[in-house]
Amino acid sequence: MENINPPSAKPNKGVRFYNPGDRFEEPISYSMPGIGDIHCIARWPVKAEAGNFFQVPTELRLLHDGTRLNVDFPTTVLQRFADRGVVMIDEEFAPGEDEDRNERMPFAVDEAAAKAKGDAKWIKYLQTIVKNHINACDRARAAGGFPLEAQGFTKRALKLLNMQDPAAMAFDSFKKQVAIAPDAPQQVQSAEAAQLRAELDETKDMLRKLVAGLAAKEQLDDQQAIEEQSAPNGRRSQRGRNPQTA
Repeated sequence: MENINPPSAKPNKGVRFYNPGDRFEEPISYSMPGIGDIHCIARWPVKAEAGNFFQVPTELRLLHDGTRLNVDFPTTVLQRFADRGVVMIDEEFAPGEDEDRNERMPFAVDEAAAKAKGDAKWIKYLQTIVKNHINACDRARAAGGFPLEAQGFTKRALKLLNMQDPAAMAFDSFKKQVAIAPDAPQQVQSAEAAQLRAELDETKDMLRKLVAGLAAKEQLDDQQAIEEQSAPNGRRSQRGRNPQTA
């Protein structure tokens, strides 16, 4: 049985985050006590405005009987959005001596530090997306193919960084070359168009695999340390933090 956003569940103040990038809204599933053999799955909506702070609970209280449910929403938020710059505010976060690792860890001790780190991680995320696209274009040209124009978020990343798409520039150049010879036989132009479509399809498949591999790697990077820092039963509770309740 599924209950979406149950009105009988009241959250505690929870954990605060900073979202440096685009607005997102996504539900997080969690288990609720059932009746008899009935198992209930509910969903809590996580909403984050662009370039702003947001909050998720670590405990829900069921108003009909007072039952308190511990929920690990902070860890889920970081698993899904830390790669794009979302930073969790934890006043007990203690940076180590490894500066590179400190930069990767999506934690900050206060709002000012969270905003500074989050904004930097968001720009780096956009640059990584664009760099992967440019590398794919270079490989396509080196193989004698035709680069695929940016799509979806890659296209948006180029716009946010005020950069031109090298694939679009190459395609514009190709169209100009075709326009220079309007008297070329129709069958020659058709053959070129068919070859172009085939090369675009091949490049699209290659780019899709590249992006999928990158996403998988980012999900695994430092995951154990993130879970240990953000989970209610992790290192923070072992240091004696008392959870905030409603």
